[in-house]
Amino acid sequence: MEKPCVDEWLRCSKRSIKILNDILKLVHPDLYDSGKKALARLGDDELTSAASKKWKSVFTGISIIANRRTQLHVDHFGSHKWFDMIVNLGTCTNAWFEFPELGLRLKYNPGAVVLFSGNLFTHGVNEWGDGDRLCYAMFMRQEVLSRFGLEDVGWSTLERCGGEFTEGDLEDQESSSS
Repeated sequence: MEKPCVDEWLRCSKRSIKILNDILKLVHPDLYDSGKKALARLGDDELTSAASKKWKSVFTGISIIANRRTQLHVDHFGSHKWFDMIVNLGTCTNAWFEFPELGLRLKYNPGAVVLFSGNLFTHGVNEWGDGDRLCYAMFMRQEVLSRFGLEDVGWSTLERCGGEFTEGDLEDQESSSS
């Protein structure tokens, strides 16, 4: 069944989804690769082929959160080794993203993108001040990757993301910004 408003949203979000895919590719290349493979295999399936051509995200799921608090919680459907991506698209003026175990309370302005293991860390947004809170919570579902034998995605490592930093690298960055 065709849903014109969903089709329009998918069409209009292509560019931003590509940017978000690219962010995941930079910070967790193996997870990106598995999501991309799963999407390609969904395209080969008669039941999911049409939908997979419209869905451009390598993430297997998305929740849209609008004008509500997200109580502190831990997600239970992905893997502790994987990243979820939360994107603030609203107009809120005083949002805070919280990670209590880490003692972190991050300013969460419109345009902010937060990647973290939602399966490992308690997290939530309890306040956002004035304006509207609208965010995409993008995630991977274990069952989707498992269906295609792609479940063994490990931790993201600095080496896998293109190398490692040394003290010299950090000193070079500091001197070039002076």
